[in-house]
Amino acid sequence: MKRRGRRDSGGRRGSPTFARIAQSVCLLFVLHLDASHAGAPANDAQTDAAGKPARLCLFCRDYAHLLGNDVVHVFKAPAQWDGHDWKKIGLRAGIVVASGVLLDRRVSNYVAEHPSDTRERIADRFERFGAEDALLVGAGFYVGGALAHNPKAKAVALDGFAAALINAAMIVPALKKITGRDRPNAGNGADSFHPFQGGESFPSGHTVGAFTLATSIASHYDSPWIKGASYGVAALVGYARIEHQAHFVSDVVAGAMIGVGVTKGVVALNRTMRGNLALEPTVTPGGYALALSVSF
Repeated sequence: MKRRGRRDSGGRRGSPTFARIAQSVCLLFVLHLDASHAGAPANDAQTDAAGKPARLCLFCRDYAHLLGNDVVHVFKAPAQWDGHDWKKIGLRAGIVVASGVLLDRRVSNYVAEHPSDTRERIADRFERFGAEDALLVGAGFYVGGALAHNPKAKAVALDGFAAALINAAMIVPALKKITGRDRPNAGNGADSFHPFQGGESFPSGHTVGAFTLATSIASHYDSPWIKGASYGVAALVGYARIEHQAHFVSDVVAGAMIGVGVTKGVVALNRTMRGNLALEPTVTPGGYALALSVSF
């Protein structure tokens, strides 16, 4: 056998009750960040200080302004939630807690005690799409969109980058610190939570990254094939983290919800803030020109 499984017996343990409460409380802030844009008009144009439409440009002041608005929007969103939104939050938090109670210990023990070369190869192939490969895909959308003058492709990259920055630099590190959950490979069990002094299992950062990219792609392309492929790859990233005993099932479920929720909120806000028409300078064989970009 390649790996020896470890049961939940022994090692440090936190209170199971506290563990579930901690998951629920932390998720209240992040599981429904797309709720506050529900009533926002879809065709409002984003304008800068001079009243001009913002450009789809990574290295420009417009994008820095857009990114700042995204950060403020995400962290102010709870103040705009209504009763319906809070009910949806409770449902999503309940799904995460239920997955922890019903699946964390069982799945972790099974993976540890029943290693498989096939499962390992699949996990190895897809895990990178939650980290460095996600960055490469996002960069590919931006470069390809710039070269082909395709605003939709550029928007995928810009919105995905904004959501990824909020998730990776702010939300995920905070939740990991607050919950302090030990990883499965630490051998301390599924209920080992040590707030502000424990491990970094909850939530799964790789899964957050994968679903952030997948949601940005799916939000800009209507094709069911593109949506299915995007979310399918993201789901396999979460599977890979479980297979590698880096996360429990509830860590992955929470990561998927965070990635989807934050990114949907960012995409919706940015759509209301971007102009449908924008002029961008471009280089032509005969010199310089202005390219008219139309966003749909």
